[in-house]
Amino acid sequence: IDALTHAKHRAPDDARLALDRPWPALWSRLPSNLRRDLPRKQRQLERRGALELVTLRTPGPVLDATLDACFELETRGWKGEHGSPIQRDPRTLLFYRELARELAEAGRFALYLLYCGGQLAAFEYCLRGGGHIEMLKLSFAPELAAQSPGHVLRVLLLQEELARGDL
Repeated sequence: IDALTHAKHRAPDDARLALDRPWPALWSRLPSNLRRDLPRKQRQLERRGALELVTLRTPGPVLDATLDACFELETRGWKGEHGSPIQRDPRTLLFYRELARELAEAGRFALYLLYCGGQLAAFEYCLRGGGHIEMLKLSFAPELAAQSPGHVLRVLLLQEELARGDL
């Protein structure tokens, strides 16, 4: 878990983030180095192409195809070379697919996608509800690592969730 998901009053390995309202309250809890660097990283990404945040919340063929693209993206990074990407184990792949479908039907799932210049730059696989969001899987295009697309995506998705206000 990276610095963005570490907040006060939580265990260091807990991927659950309480969503404070309004946005400035949550922003102020994030690490100062992240708050300082993130605007610059986002500008660097924007110079490479227009950024678009897409959120999928409903089950169906679009979600299934997008999960395929996300899990393929995960294999291109360090997990593909030295870790255990979801696609490597058929049981793990089935688990994450079924979890997404079942919780999407219940309104408790969100797949957040950050596109840069029309290409998938990062994704976050999340469970949502009960006033919080659980960020289970994050991956990003390794060629964009210097621009921190995962951090940019997380901040954008947190802003979206706070604006929606339906957790």
